[in-house]
Parts: sequence; C-alpha cells; structure tokens
Amino acid sequence: MSSTDWRQPAAALRARLIPVTTEQRAFARKVGLTLRARTPALVAAAQLRDHLGKLIGDPTSLPSVQQTEYLADLAAWSRRDDPTPVTRATASAWIDVLLARRALEALTAFKPAAGDIVVEWRYGDQLRPPDELPSERQRIIASVGEDGTVHFRGGGGRRAPACRIEMLYRADDNSPAAQKVRRLAEQEATARGRALRGSETLSAVNWRRLRRWRVADRCLTTHDVDRLRGVVDTAEDEKPIQLFLQDHPYVVASLLTGAQGRWVRPQVRLGARYVADFFMADADSSGIRWLLIELESPRVRAVKRDGEWAKEARHAQHQIRQWRHYISENPDAARKAPEDEGLGLVDIEAGVPALVLISRRDLVANDPVWMRRDLRLNSGVEMHTYDWLIERVERVAGLRPQLG
Repeated sequence: MSSTDWRQPAAALRARLIPVTTEQRAFARKVGLTLRARTPALVAAAQLRDHLGKLIGDPTSLPSVQQTEYLADLAAWSRRDDPTPVTRATASAWIDVLLARRALEALTAFKPAAGDIVVEWRYGDQLRPPDELPSERQRIIASVGEDGTVHFRGGGGRRAPACRIEMLYRADDNSPAAQKVRRLAEQEATARGRALRGSETLSAVNWRRLRRWRVADRCLTTHDVDRLRGVVDTAEDEKPIQLFLQDHPYVVASLLTGAQGRWVRPQVRLGARYVADFFMADADSSGIRWLLIELESPRVRAVKRDGEWAKEARHAQHQIRQWRHYISENPDAARKAPEDEGLGLVDIEAGVPALVLISRRDLVANDPVWMRRDLRLNSGVEMHTYDWLIERVERVAGLRPQLG
C-alpha cells in the first residue's frame, strides 16, 4: 500500500518495530523461554519459533554467511544492547528490524511526498558531486510505500529505498531552478512511460535477439550438484569449471531468479582485447537484468596474508572494470544485434552488476569480510568462493534449506 507522503509509511514502520508484546512474554514463560523486555516483537516471534522447534526435536540452523554479511552492512542501524543472532530465523528477523529502522530514519529525515524532486543515489555516487550525476537520476516522487520505498513517476516499477534519495526541491518550490529540473524530470518520466507502453513490440525484438542463448527451464538434480562439486574439487584452475558451466548452462543459470526468461552467454568477446567468461541475463516485469561473471582459480587465495588482494582477485576486478568500460564507451555496439555487427547485449548498462568466483572456503576462512563487503558496496561486484556456488545450486535443487 502506498501513500502520498511519508507519514503513514513511517507509522507502519514504527508498528513493525514495537518491542516484545505482553502476549509473547506470557506464552514464552509457559514454554520455558525468557524474552528480554526490549527485544523487538519480530525477533521475539523468531525466538519463540526456534524454541518450539527444539521442543519437538526440530534442529535450528546457524546464520548463513550471506545473513552475517548483510547484518554487518546494516550495522549502523543496530544498537548497543542488540544481541548477536545465533540462528538463521533470528538473523532473518534482525535483518527485517534493521531494514525497518533504516527506512524509518530516512523517511523522518527527508519527509518525502508526492511531487518532490529527488536524486536517486547508487553505489559509487558518493565519490561524485550531485551536479555530475546523470540527469536521468532526477526523479519526481509519485508515492511512498509502507516499507519506506519511494516510487517515481514514469511507471515500470521505478523506485528506490528512501535511504538512497537526496532531496532537491519540494513539490511547492516554484523557483526557476526547481522549475527547470522539474521540467526535465517530467520529460524523462513521460518518455519512460511511452517506452513502457510500446514495450510489447520492443520485447518481441529482444526475445528474438536473445533466443539463441536462452536456457530452458530444468529441475536441477543431485547428479548435477555432484558433477559440479566433482569438477570444482579436482580443478587445478578455472578452465575445467568454465567448460563444465559452458556445457551445462542451466547450472550457472540457477543463480538467476527472473520469471520471464534466463540467458547464458559464455566467452563474450568485447572488441579485440577482452573476453568475458559469462554474460548472463534474466527478465521479469522490470525488464532485462544482466550479470557479469569472472572465474578465477579455486586453488588460490582471494586475500594475501598481509591483508591485500591477491593477484588473481586484483585481475578479476580489473577485468570487470575493463568490460564495464567497453560497454560504457560502446553502448550501441554492445546492444545492437549480432547481424548488425553488435554484441546483442539487449538493454545492458555500463554499471552492470558482477560476480567473481574464486578460491575455496577453507582458503578464505580468515580473510577479512569487510574487504568483500566494501567491494560490493563501492563497485557493485560480489566475490564468493566456489563453495558458495555449490550451495546455491544445492538450494535450487532442493537439497539445502532455503535462506531464512
């Protein structure tokens, strides 16, 4: 449910952040569980579920690596007396709490309302002054969602968390500068609306361009997981893994979640100098989303013992920068169909997200987590081990519980 300003969403977020209720504490006493008075009700509910599960013999799971990293990313919204979650369910609940705190803080700080003009910030933008940001990032607010998401004019689901907007001009600001920016933002929103209304024809063209790389829907099996694990366990470098994933694209496509199609393109040549391991894409109601993948050896460390990136990790980051630079400098060539001497990377953008697969978990056990987190926040590049890939494939195959 959306509102025309921030007040109702802020009230909904405050309601999600209430402390443990009297009913929860009374029930907890009956089943032998003590709940702290300042525990958020969302977390208390997870603690109760975990406790009841123990009583009937269901084991709890430890927080996942992804949950731990996400909680670290949200640490600015934690409080001194917040306990460290010890189960997957409580970690999930704490993530919900911290996201609600972050959204509430942003809403009460910016007080967004329909008609306000804002700038949408993205990773890396903190290094650039506002007047150097692309003009298409200037948005006009249409509504504010109950989770703190700000929706923009132009349709197509364009939106951003309230924590990623900067206020430029209020809706009632009629200064010449505000009128100029509002006119440009309205033109951009109108153009986007027209593009969306004509998207059926455009989509048909896109489907034809991507058809040769489409990965058919297929249920992963234990055999697929075992073969992937066997290749990773025995590989001396990334080449056998590259070949396996190239021959079995549905395995690596399991990383994608789009409901309207998935595509995997191996060994994409960018100009005369660069060859990308994989360009992958999926599609949903928001359009086509690309992901770059760079494979490095499973036998090397990502971080040296002195705390610096290892040569292979630096090489992977350099490769991705080069690929993005090529797309930025040659956007038309990247998007045009192959028969028109293009690459056929439909709707791809220069800042496309990227994934680096490198090393094994036993080699990175002592690596500082903040380095990978900083890489993700500042560069939009995820770096994971091949064990992470195997676990993701296991989860899709139903051989591992879903993340809480």
